[in-house]
Amino acid sequence: MKLVWLVNTILPQIARARKESFDVVGGWTVQLADILSKREDIELTVFYPQHRSLETIYGKTDNFSYVGFYERPSPELSYNKDIEDNFRHALSQIDPDIVHVWGSEFVHTLCMVNAYEKPERTVISIQGMISECAKVYCEGVPEAIVNRYTFRDFLRRDSIADQQKKYEKRGIFEKEALRKVKHIIGRTEWDKEVSLGINPKASYHYCRELLREPFYKAGQWEYKNCEKHTLFMTQSYYPIKGIHLVVDAIKELKSEYPDLVLHVTGENMIPHGLKGRLKINSYQKYVCDLIKKNGLEEQVVFTGVLGPEEMIGQYLKANVFLLPSLIENSPNSLGEAMLLGVPCVASRVGGVPSMLNDGKEGYLYAWNNAGWLIKTIKSIFDMREGAGIISKNARERAVEQYNIETGVNEYMKAYQSMCEG
Repeated sequence: MKLVWLVNTILPQIARARKESFDVVGGWTVQLADILSKREDIELTVFYPQHRSLETIYGKTDNFSYVGFYERPSPELSYNKDIEDNFRHALSQIDPDIVHVWGSEFVHTLCMVNAYEKPERTVISIQGMISECAKVYCEGVPEAIVNRYTFRDFLRRDSIADQQKKYEKRGIFEKEALRKVKHIIGRTEWDKEVSLGINPKASYHYCRELLREPFYKAGQWEYKNCEKHTLFMTQSYYPIKGIHLVVDAIKELKSEYPDLVLHVTGENMIPHGLKGRLKINSYQKYVCDLIKKNGLEEQVVFTGVLGPEEMIGQYLKANVFLLPSLIENSPNSLGEAMLLGVPCVASRVGGVPSMLNDGKEGYLYAWNNAGWLIKTIKSIFDMREGAGIISKNARERAVEQYNIETGVNEYMKAYQSMCEG
């Protein structure tokens, strides 16, 4: 089977082959690419966007081929016929049996669908849904903050309101792409309902995501080894990740737990020096102002960018993993936390209820209810050793949910049904 993937960022395997740097994102494709490309019945070629060369890059890793197509550094907001033509040319050389597009969020998804012209052999995996994210992008942020411009925002025409409009534009292309294919891959009740609402004639295939390899081999969370009254978040840089909704809860929890700390991955949002202040965007400034206003500089700690092993260390020393997002489908950060057995508190949004049974494997709360958030965090803090029961339940669920062999079989079944269809 000749299989073509379209991914949204360079895979580590390709980056290493080309001696390039790479971001730690899209981890669900990394292990699956390794496994499928080693099968004798699969010939895999991976398309990925790159900004280094205007010319299309062709190459090969140890196990699969790759095609790096040029795309502007900022996400496309209009249809790019050049990308479609580049795809069509490359596909004519490969003559694939199946084209699998990972994610519907970018305009290049529609370019690939149009270039291949075989909807019965094209499948789109739902990651997030940009059109759904657009609907809630600004929730919980004051209107004055949504519409203001920092110096950086003014130069880039990129206020929070502008960002929401960009999501809406990309959502138009997302829906067009989904309407044109005959197959969709998903894994939650939410993504099934939303995607089939856009294209009710599509065949929906359930395929679980795989986590990064180190998380399957890591140790398990234990209360005695965690840092008491610590929280861990993995993303915070744009509004739908919800850190602005957490500050009030941190302030109140601090009064009862003076040693409380929230660890957040990523670079420090609080600017240092003139250059830092000039580069800050409106959302970052809003979050920083909230932290300073409430005197939480000691409670909110940014860890910097972390690799898998460092992430595992942060998960295991946290008392609670926190996911306060406004919208999610099947966040791998939650899956990673559950696989490690970290007690989880997550907002009841999107596909999250398909991942975690409330009260058994962790706790869910309404994203806009700070009181409920505080109550759920306190309940885990106060469980002490008793949190081990939730930890055990979460791990058992995740071991089944992220089973590698089962996941590979699900993808192969979906591919084979398209070939036979």
